[in-house]
Amino acid sequence: MASPPHSPPCLHGASRTTGGLLRGRALGNVFNFGDHMNVDHQISKVVGTVHIYTTHGDPELLKPYMMLKHEVTNGIAPILKKLGSSYSPVKSLFFKFLSPLSTLMLSLEQNQRVFVYEDNIWSVRGRYEAAIEENEAVDWVVANHQFNLKLLIVCFLH
Repeated sequence: MASPPHSPPCLHGASRTTGGLLRGRALGNVFNFGDHMNVDHQISKVVGTVHIYTTHGDPELLKPYMMLKHEVTNGIAPILKKLGSSYSPVKSLFFKFLSPLSTLMLSLEQNQRVFVYEDNIWSVRGRYEAAIEENEAVDWVVANHQFNLKLLIVCFLH
């Protein structure tokens, strides 16, 4: 019995079946570390810069009040805890004054409000304690291979 005549494979629009330019490295075929950077599952810690502001406005035009280096995390709670331990006025305080000459009691509470700069606007996260409790996600901005986060801490007295 004779073998069938040799015929080239059907190309279905391709000019060749082997030896192309991409050589199996088409988009999506090769793992790219930059595309799959999950900071919570990395072995080494990534440290970012947290810029603290005390007045509303465009942070590109304002100078930060202070800066804090912190491990890049998805939630805001660890950042606020470190900030509260190193900069005590950010924590909510409660004072009661009792005058010996008067029976009037005066209470003063610092209600620090926390805001995160997202999508070119300050996004409110609530009071300091509430922001820690809720631990909402924050989006770090990468600029010049450095993770950055902008926080606004404002005190409202009542």
